[in-house]
Amino acid sequence: MGLPSSHIDFLRSCQNPDGGWGYFPGKQSWLEPTVWAALALPSGDPAVAKAWKLVASWQQEDGSCRPSANVNLPNWTAALAVIFAAKQQDKAATERGVRYLLGTTGADSSTMARIAKFISPGHTDREPKFQGWPWKPGNSSWIEPTAHSITALRLATKLLGGSAEASSVRIDSAQNMILNQRCQDGGWNYGAKIALGHSLASFPETTALALVGLVGRPVPDAVAFGQKLASQPQSPLANAWLRIALGLHGHEVPEAASLALPKQPDILITAIEALNWRVLA
Repeated sequence: MGLPSSHIDFLRSCQNPDGGWGYFPGKQSWLEPTVWAALALPSGDPAVAKAWKLVASWQQEDGSCRPSANVNLPNWTAALAVIFAAKQQDKAATERGVRYLLGTTGADSSTMARIAKFISPGHTDREPKFQGWPWKPGNSSWIEPTAHSITALRLATKLLGGSAEASSVRIDSAQNMILNQRCQDGGWNYGAKIALGHSLASFPETTALALVGLVGRPVPDAVAFGQKLASQPQSPLANAWLRIALGLHGHEVPEAASLALPKQPDILITAIEALNWRVLA
């Protein structure tokens, strides 16, 4: 069974005239809710084409992407633009985005970070030889942008074909980064696993996103931890990402049809709830 039509009807009703979606109805369009809302709608829906026209206009020649009409700073949303471009089968936009992603790394894998790690191995929980992705250039790598960038490269490779060695090597490195940052309790925090000498607790949402980034890797114990989290009460966003993550790893997912639309829906949460995990497979 699919989601209640209320989710899809709500998303259609909230699309802005420019083709995008804000985080809440009537608000300015941002790339993040726009991509997830568009991918949640049925394939071929006119709203999807309208949304892609907007997102494509935000992609720059170097493959980076502005997160909104009023913010022209390259950041992690370039990965979402690549995911959308690949699903739209826009090869030119996908290729631009892939070049940008392959050329972007976190500051924690820089030459200086490698030297610091060599001189003082215990000063950080990061492993500089593993390259993830930052929220914006010049920052350290974090779980969420890394997971979405891995998904983007996976989907782009399916569309573009040909030699995918560079993407494959980068995906492998980024997945190693995710595995290296796993918390002691079995899940994932936002990026670090230790702070001030203390082990950090994981969070359900970031654990789910880490599992999304680890698609293609056999991680049965991590998936089992995700299943345990999914069996417990979680936030709507964590529930939605856990459902997607478990589906991507070939496991039974919670029944989406039971989800009810709240009186004041959040567009991003509604879109992720409505997203079929197969879209990211």
